[in-house]
Amino acid sequence: MVLVPTLSNLNRSSEAVPVAPPPNFRTLGPIERTTIRSSGAQGAVGMTAAQKAGLRYESRAQDHLQQLFGPNYLVAPRLNVEIRGGKSRLLIPDGVYIAGKGLATVFEIKATHCPESWWQLRELYERALRAVDLVHHVNLIEVCKSFDPSQPYPEPVVRLESVTPRVFAESRQYNIGVYVWR
Repeated sequence: MVLVPTLSNLNRSSEAVPVAPPPNFRTLGPIERTTIRSSGAQGAVGMTAAQKAGLRYESRAQDHLQQLFGPNYLVAPRLNVEIRGGKSRLLIPDGVYIAGKGLATVFEIKATHCPESWWQLRELYERALRAVDLVHHVNLIEVCKSFDPSQPYPEPVVRLESVTPRVFAESRQYNIGVYVWR
């Protein structure tokens, strides 16, 4: 007899697992204010074959998100964060969707679901976007090609199906989700 492990619920990772921050991760101090600007920056350049493949995936995912969300989806916007004490920091999430009525959704695109996305989404981008005038609720979405619900992650996530990212992004019911897009 062969025992095969199974997962009881593929759509939700149910347990939060403490995960250390990525190497060289810098938290934000107390935020005074954040402004958003469209990005005019060129895309990153990968050095290794894996980095280049990841950047190709990100480019295709960005095209998909732009089609899905239209002109209110900002590709790699610049978040200029003013930190108490006169310091500032520039953050560039992969994408931000402004749904109106005080609702914003931030996207981080990864080839594989990973805890690093949580640190970027929750500890940097969400905090920065909450300091934008007129933003009252922020949803977080990791877009990935591969999702393993057993991967350690600091909080439970909702796995989003093909057409639900827009519903999720425009909802105040949720907060963090994973959208598997191939």
